[in-house]
Amino acid sequence: MSDKLREAKRHLLIAKGMIKEDHLTKAIQALAIGVKYYLDAKPKLLRGEQADFENQLHKAVYALNFSPRFREILPTGLQYAGGQEVNLIRGLAPLFNEVSSHKIRKEEAAQAQADSKKQGYVEKGKRLISEGLLKKAYIVFRMGAKEFKNDAAFIAEMGRLLMQCEAYDEASELFVMAVDAKDDDVGALNLAGSALRKLGKFKEAEQYFSMALAIKPDDEVLLYNAARNYIDWRKWDDAYDALRAALKIKPSFGAAKKTLKLVEKKMFGAVDGK
Repeated sequence: MSDKLREAKRHLLIAKGMIKEDHLTKAIQALAIGVKYYLDAKPKLLRGEQADFENQLHKAVYALNFSPRFREILPTGLQYAGGQEVNLIRGLAPLFNEVSSHKIRKEEAAQAQADSKKQGYVEKGKRLISEGLLKKAYIVFRMGAKEFKNDAAFIAEMGRLLMQCEAYDEASELFVMAVDAKDDDVGALNLAGSALRKLGKFKEAEQYFSMALAIKPDDEVLLYNAARNYIDWRKWDDAYDALRAALKIKPSFGAAKKTLKLVEKKMFGAVDGK
């Protein structure tokens, strides 16, 4: 068996594997490469070798035509008969483009549908909040969070809406779910820490602020929020250190300056009679 025929057969096997995994663009690509190798080898092949390859090629084309997703794109199927490899090659290039475009259109349609559903959860929750039905709003938001459990930004957005209403317990649960979805989401970690602080769960809040600062250590706002948690926790030394670190990053940080003075007063008492 020639090297080119061996490569041709190998690519047919690759194509069949890609069809089984529903990677149609890769299948078509492998099919085209296999046919090109075969056409290069064909003049020197025995009739039996030609017949054997063309039989395998026919089976690969049949498998492609039998794919449910491929039938959506080309209901009539890909046409092939022994000896018509050149015509097959000509048809595969535009078919590759059509399959790629179909995949993109399908993904875009699925994304649009998902975005619409997410917006529906948000709007329904907002309406319930405006009616003073926070518990029901939380139930709606939790349903949305479970359905789109991998979308940290969406879950955090719903948590923020609850936090604005001072529903800190429910908000913190959503923020924790957002962190579970994406444990390096600094915004979600910060919000989780802030909500837990409001609930007086200072140790848990510290853990979330620490996780956020491990990812973004030079964020003065994170340091300031961590300091506020320490202040509520009456851990003055830690609050002092966090505020000093925040001001080292941004010396003009007014809120941190003001808070640091209050912490110093707690730690050291009045200075110069002030």
